[in-house]
Amino acid sequence: MSHILELIAKTPISDRAKRNASAVFSQLGEAEAQVHGVPIEKVHFHEVGAIDSISDIVGACVAMDLLGVDEMHASAINTGSGTVKTEHGVLPVPAPATATLLKGKPVYARGPEVELTTPTGAALVAALAAGVGKMPAMTIASIGYGAGDRDFKEQPNVLRVLVGESTNAVEAMLVGVLEANIDDSSPQILGYALERLIAAGALDASLSPLQMKKNRPGSLLRVIAAAGRSGAAGADYFRRDVDARTQNPYSGAQS
Repeated sequence: MSHILELIAKTPISDRAKRNASAVFSQLGEAEAQVHGVPIEKVHFHEVGAIDSISDIVGACVAMDLLGVDEMHASAINTGSGTVKTEHGVLPVPAPATATLLKGKPVYARGPEVELTTPTGAALVAALAAGVGKMPAMTIASIGYGAGDRDFKEQPNVLRVLVGESTNAVEAMLVGVLEANIDDSSPQILGYALERLIAAGALDASLSPLQMKKNRPGSLLRVIAAAGRSGAAGADYFRRDVDARTQNPYSGAQS
């Protein structure tokens, strides 16, 4: 590890690329140390320590720097399947270091029975990716492809990179639903309540007719809010319109 970090430090690349490359090797070293049960200072990288693997990692960090990439995201990781030959013999895919580096990240196995994610690739994702899974909201500016040496019948052996600008668009996958049966309230107040709930941050609000106890007509108030905001939407409305006794402009009554 110390020899590789020293080599990176002497490389004529930007400081940011050096920091990223060192962080990737640190992640890789920690994974190898955990797998072998030794201190990180005593880790031997075997295949990963070869000069081409060092060039892969440093080259990826330089590429991110030259492209001006501030944040990297990765799709779910296809590890492949089958077995792989290592310095320790034949091991199942994913290799032990790869599996350790991908803890807590979405993975799957599809396609040919070969190693599709190496420890080097897993270390790049573990150290540099801000998120792994769905594509973030972005405006795509450019697209690049990198092809591997092997040719597969089932799928192309390529890595695709999409570079763009974040749009900060938010899609709520989970919502909270608040419901209340309301009896003995005027239509003016109910209509005003819908307006204030929307203004307080609700995604939608609606009223449905109900037949309540003693066959009295009533209304079902339903509010939909983004996950984590359902309580806030209701609290904002009731704090401003009940506790503060805000005047209802439609009826002239307190709401």
